[in-house]
Amino acid sequence: MTVNNNPQSWKFLSGALGLWMPANDYAVFMQMWLNKGKYGNLELLKESTVKEALKIHVNAYDEKHFGHGFGWFIEENPLVFRYGGSTGSFAKAYLSKNSIMVYLTHCSGGTHKSRFEDELDRIWFPNAF
Repeated sequence: MTVNNNPQSWKFLSGALGLWMPANDYAVFMQMWLNKGKYGNLELLKESTVKEALKIHVNAYDEKHFGHGFGWFIEENPLVFRYGGSTGSFAKAYLSKNSIMVYLTHCSGGTHKSRFEDELDRIWFPNAF
């Protein structure tokens, strides 16, 4: 048995840190958030919990409409929430379009992630470019 006696490197818990799953399972996880905490007929989270988690609690970079919810990066007007993984992966949801995107990779270096997300934004927000 191996025991990890190293000190904890993060002083807080993150919403998705440590979740490892196939893309289709991650998509179900993201869809549950879009469905206000429900998976089929099963309520996994209260709607009030989802609402609280998906609103900005700490603004980022002195911007009004971008910040951090409970474990999520949040963009408001329209509501988009996302989380990036440690290996270059990320998931993003666009609430008013009921759309999700899951991008999984084990290649954290390079610009592939930002290029992909930029292209996704061009598709989701064509009038912004």
